[in-house]
Amino acid sequence: MGWVPRIPEIKDLIGLSNGAFGFILLGATFGSITGAQLAGRLMHTFGSQKVIFVGVVIMPAGLAGMGMATNALALFLTLFTMGLGYALIDMCYNFQATVVEKILGRRYMSSFHAMWSVGAFVTTVLGGAITRHVSPRTNLVSIAIVALIAYLIAAYYLLPSSIDGHKGDEEHEAKIPLFGKSVMPLWFLGVGLLEAWLAKVRQATGAQFCCAMKWDTARAFTPLLSHHLHLR
Repeated sequence: MGWVPRIPEIKDLIGLSNGAFGFILLGATFGSITGAQLAGRLMHTFGSQKVIFVGVVIMPAGLAGMGMATNALALFLTLFTMGLGYALIDMCYNFQATVVEKILGRRYMSSFHAMWSVGAFVTTVLGGAITRHVSPRTNLVSIAIVALIAYLIAAYYLLPSSIDGHKGDEEHEAKIPLFGKSVMPLWFLGVGLLEAWLAKVRQATGAQFCCAMKWDTARAFTPLLSHHLHLR
C-alpha cells in the first residue's frame, strides 16, 4: 500500500485526467482477477509455497514499474502486473493460514488479517510522510527492492508442498462449474459488489477513491475464490 500516497503525483506526471486515471486503475483489478483464476490451479499442481515464490517476484516488479512508467499504457501494464502478483500471494497466504489452523487446531485467520491491516496502515502513513523528500520513482523502486527481499525471506519459512495438502482429497473435484448452485453465491456477491462500486464511482470526486474501491473489491474476492479453487 506504500504506492497509494503517490497516486496524485503519478497521475500528474503522466498527464492524466481523473476519469482516465480511474480507468487505468482497472489494470490492477484485471490483474487480480487473472491471478485469482490462476492461483488455485497452480497451488493444486505445484503447492502454495512455490506459487508464492513466483508472486513475490511479480508484485514488486509491477510496483517498481509504476514508479518508472512514462505513459498510460505502461502504467496500466504495471498495475496489471502488480495486481496479478498480489492475487497469487494473497490467495496462497490465505491457503497457508487455513493449513496452519488445521495443524494447530486453533483459529488464527482473523489475527493474520488484522496484521495485514496493520501493515497496510503503517506503510501508507510512512509513504505519505516521505512524499516531500523523494520522487515517486525512487520511492516505489526502493519499496519494491525491500519488499522483494522481505518476501523471499518470509516465503522460505512457509509450509513446504510436502505438508500443505495442496492436492486435496478424493472428496473434492479439481474444477468447479461456471454456473450451478455451488457458485451462485459468488455470482450474487460479484453483481452486488459491482453495483455498489458503480454507485460510489458516480459520487466520487477523484480517482483516488476509485482506486480504493477497486482494490477492496479485489481483496473481497480473493479469499472466496481461494476457498473454491485451491483444493478440489
